[in-house]
Amino acid sequence: MTGQKGDGVRLYAGVEGGATHFHVVFIDSTGQKLAEGTGEGLNLLIEGVEGASKKIADNLKDTAAKAGLSLPVAALGLGLAGAEDEAVNAKMVEYFTTQYADVASSVHLTTDAVVAIAATFDAGGGVVIIAGTGSSCRLLREDGEVFGCGGWGHLIGDGGSGYWIAQRAIQQVFDIDDGLVAPTSDIGPLKNAILKHFKVNDKVGLLDILYGSGFSKARLASLCEPLAELAASDPVAAAIFYDAGHLIGRHLIAVSKNFDQGMFENVPVLAIGSVWKSWPLLKQGFQDALGGERRIRRVAIYEIATTPAAVGAAMLAAKLRVGETFENGVGSPAHAAQLKDVIQNP
Repeated sequence: MTGQKGDGVRLYAGVEGGATHFHVVFIDSTGQKLAEGTGEGLNLLIEGVEGASKKIADNLKDTAAKAGLSLPVAALGLGLAGAEDEAVNAKMVEYFTTQYADVASSVHLTTDAVVAIAATFDAGGGVVIIAGTGSSCRLLREDGEVFGCGGWGHLIGDGGSGYWIAQRAIQQVFDIDDGLVAPTSDIGPLKNAILKHFKVNDKVGLLDILYGSGFSKARLASLCEPLAELAASDPVAAAIFYDAGHLIGRHLIAVSKNFDQGMFENVPVLAIGSVWKSWPLLKQGFQDALGGERRIRRVAIYEIATTPAAVGAAMLAAKLRVGETFENGVGSPAHAAQLKDVIQNP
């Protein structure tokens, strides 16, 4: 039977596609993870329907072949960056199921943020705040409605992301060096950290990284890690992370206008992305931002434990397309997240 691996056990696949990389996972209906693979970053708006479909199908075929799994899967879940337009999403689902029927019998497509929420807070909805190379915030209510803030790319969004932190740091160096902004602290350590990371001799050398043909959001965002190390001792770098935390908190406030009343008492937030590794540097700004919305009483921040968002994509597709639920194994909600911190809003 299509989508079965034997003994009546169905096979599912999930894909999480972000700006930096995408992750593929195969699971079965017992909740066991059977195989996984990775690929380069994938954004539906940039790749287009045909390009994104081919990249996904090729990776799924390769991963399945290496693991000795037979395709097609019973259901394929796709959680992709840029999958915000329902018309485009419907077009991609139709294209994929037509062109790659040998890969998946059915397909469910939504954003990378929504599959993460579905995997973690299956019963009662919740919020995901992604702060990696880019950033976005999405609310999945218990009734299934989705609301969002951000996620519009580095030109008009990505606030509080790794890209935003790096760009803000570089701009401070230029503005202070140019005399446009008066320094409040020594900018030297920040400037030196930036030049060292990108292996350039002066600020002019940064222009090719910012505007050259080889521009990469991920490359720029990679500056975030050495800046986090610097922030432990440098007030200029620390202030940038404070501002990032504040902006991330404002994203949560923005979606809170769509909360169910009970969610104000305890907001479950899934934290995804490398910027969250610097939570101690972000926390004060985040807390101060929450002070602007007193209806929010408590925020419980979780991070993914053993279950990647790609598994959430597979689970969501299995649930919506086949009616499958998971009580055991990697696909069960109990394995999805662990508590990172709790913020009380006085």
